[in-house]
Amino acid sequence: MTMQPRIPNSNDVSPKRLWFGFAGGATAWVIAGLFDVILAWHMCLGADLGSNAIASQTGMRVLLGIVTFGLLAVATVGGIISFNNWRRLSEESDFLSAEARGRKQYMALSGVLVSAVLGIGILWFSLPIYLLSVCARAR
Repeated sequence: MTMQPRIPNSNDVSPKRLWFGFAGGATAWVIAGLFDVILAWHMCLGADLGSNAIASQTGMRVLLGIVTFGLLAVATVGGIISFNNWRRLSEESDFLSAEARGRKQYMALSGVLVSAVLGIGILWFSLPIYLLSVCARAR
């Protein structure tokens, strides 16, 4: 008894899953970057003005950690969804020899790569605030 290779069906994947996998990591990366810029600007402006209304640096670092890991989770889920989409759509079983033939396969394969690269970018955004002072100035 021989098994027939599964012929991929492009109707297996909904457009919502394709678009979330493709754009989820990029959207999370943009939000993380904007949040980090706003947080640093807010903390430094408050420190320069001597405002006591600004939360402590420890509180801001905890908030940054929650937001960073939440957005990293969004990027990771986007990558996992894209990988599952690619497996449904592709005839290849090995990801390293994958080719994107058609729009849906391209979106799925690109979603995996974009989510992986920009997930690392989300971690890079948060490193300076954890390793340096929030308002470190070049001397």
